[in-house]
Amino acid sequence: MLKIDPLLQSYGSVPTIPRVMAHLLTELDQPAPDMDRIKRFFAADPGLTCRILQVANAANDGPDQVAGTDEAVDLLGLTNLHMLGRTVAEAAPFIVVPGINLRQFWRISLNTAKVSRSLAQRVEIDPTTAFTSGMIHAVGEVIMHLGMPYEMRILDERVQPFRFGRARAEEKIFGYSYATVAAEFARKWRFPDTIIVALRNLPQPFAGGLYDPLIGVLHLAAWRARALEAQFTPEKYASQFPYEIGWALQLDIDAVLEQEAIDWHSTRDSNDTD
Repeated sequence: MLKIDPLLQSYGSVPTIPRVMAHLLTELDQPAPDMDRIKRFFAADPGLTCRILQVANAANDGPDQVAGTDEAVDLLGLTNLHMLGRTVAEAAPFIVVPGINLRQFWRISLNTAKVSRSLAQRVEIDPTTAFTSGMIHAVGEVIMHLGMPYEMRILDERVQPFRFGRARAEEKIFGYSYATVAAEFARKWRFPDTIIVALRNLPQPFAGGLYDPLIGVLHLAAWRARALEAQFTPEKYASQFPYEIGWALQLDIDAVLEQEAIDWHSTRDSNDTD
C-alpha cells in the first residue's frame, strides 16, 4: 500500500475521452481555431481539465490561482494549447486503468460537474469553481487504481468503484480515500484552496463544524451522479437523499434531481475505451 505522496508520483496521467480529444485536436489544427469550442472541449473532459489547470497554475505568477478551464485557455494561448494537446494525445492511447470502467468515470465526472455548477448558481457561489471541483472529484479513484492495482482489485470485489460507501471502505483500509487523493493532487498542482478543501471534505460535508457551501454542493452533485448510475427508483431517491446537507444549503430534493446529465458517449467511437 502506497502513501499519498508516492502514489501521486506513480500514476502518470488522467485518461482523456477519445471523442473529446479528437475534436480538440481537429479544432486546434484549423487555420483560425474557435476559442469557444476549444474551451468547451477542455471543460468537458476530466483528464483535459486536470492537465490544463496543472499547466496554467504552474505558469501563473499572480496571487490568485486558476480555477476554471476558460481562464486557463485564455492564459496559455494557442501556441501552448497546441503543445499541450499534442502532449496529452501522445500519452492517451497508452493509459489503461485496471479495475476502472473509464466510460463510467467520465460520465460520473461530467454529470457531477454539471449539477455542481447548477446548484452553485442556486446558492450563489462561484459556478466555475463548483464545475471544476465536480469534474475532478473522482480522479483520486483513477490514481489509486493506477498506483495500487493489486490492493484496489481486492477492494473492488467488496465495494465497486463509484458506489455508495466507497470512500468509507477506502478510509478503513488505507487511511485515506479517493477524495483525499484528489485533494492532494489539486494541492500538488497549486489549484485554488477552495477546490482543495471541497475535494478533501466531499465524503463528510460540514463535519467538525466546518461549513463551506461548495463542499455541500459537491456532495449533493456527486450523490446525484452515483444515484443515477445505480438507477435509483423514485422511492430510493426519496429515502436516501442527504437531507441534512440539503437543509443546510436550502436545497430540496427537487432542486437536485431536476438536473439533467451531459452525455458525450451516446455514440461509440471505434477508439473509445471501455
